[in-house]
Amino acid sequence: MKILGEIGINHNGDIKIAKKLIDICAELKIEAVKFQKRDIYKVYDKEMLSGSRKSPWGETQEDQKKGLEFGQKEYEEINNYCKSKNIKWFASAWDINSLKFLDQFDCEYNKIASAMITSNKFLEEVSKRQKYTFISTGMSDMKIIENAVNIFNKNNCKFELMYCVSVYPCKPELIDLNCIKTLRENFNCDVGYSGHENGIAISLAAVGMGITLPLSCDIRLMSKSSKISFRFAAIGLTPEYGSSHLLAQIVGYGKAMEYMLSGRFIDSIEALDSGLVNHVFEDDELIDESIKIANEIAQNPEWQLSQIKKMMRDHLFVDDFDRVITTENKIFRQSQDTEAHKEFLLAFRENRKPNFHND
Repeated sequence: MKILGEIGINHNGDIKIAKKLIDICAELKIEAVKFQKRDIYKVYDKEMLSGSRKSPWGETQEDQKKGLEFGQKEYEEINNYCKSKNIKWFASAWDINSLKFLDQFDCEYNKIASAMITSNKFLEEVSKRQKYTFISTGMSDMKIIENAVNIFNKNNCKFELMYCVSVYPCKPELIDLNCIKTLRENFNCDVGYSGHENGIAISLAAVGMGITLPLSCDIRLMSKSSKISFRFAAIGLTPEYGSSHLLAQIVGYGKAMEYMLSGRFIDSIEALDSGLVNHVFEDDELIDESIKIANEIAQNPEWQLSQIKKMMRDHLFVDDFDRVITTENKIFRQSQDTEAHKEFLLAFRENRKPNFHND
């Protein structure tokens, strides 16, 4: 799970304010801070820039936009300051000139702003850099998102969609965190949340969804550098979506209580030792290994898999062993009459692997 600090242009063109915001994020152990970078003469036309807008920097839109932009000197200072604070930084470029400007700093992440998701040329440029990219989806429909996903997949660039609503500030009733699940199911990728609302309640709820949903999974995998935290108490909330039950079921009451009460970060080694995850893989191997395990499971017959999953879950808290035996015997007899079992017997006699899916 990644928690990012959105600085954007909230520094108001003042490097001192930027450093104060970095300090806060570093103290909170946030993974990275994000800025915005744009060439205002590429992003805005002359008519817009000449418009009237009073600000501390002047009387026009151009004065205000220029006043909010950092240049070479400021970004070099940001780069060095973040290194001294041991926190990552990156920026969302709003044009190709700004993207090329940011290349010199070799940041770990890239970001596609919602306003840029419709520019195929820009998406191609970012994805060709093959850096992990956060793609905001505000104002986008499924076709627009699918197009961006296809471009990033084509260029083998890892990405994460960011559910967001492009209203500033956004009213809570306009936000539906279930869209995170919808995007994940439709595009089979990681999905995060980029909040534009006042306060942090909804962002915290999104964090809760991120850590509790995997507890319902049959098998959990983790990359070596990842960390997990059940930070409900640490952020002033309580467990939800059944996490208090599921966590204790997975790691035991005592360990679950420790994780919940402390909210501390759990590295991949401890997560594996405690049974919180089944396997830990190198970061660049996680996807391939996940697919390998999924394919291994998928080779088995569907009905048998579904019955095994149901029995494992149903019997977890059943104290009546005779009831368990009775249920298993009933399902076992049914399985003997299935085409899958017949295929296994035939494959055994023919000295070959069974083909349960007619592949």
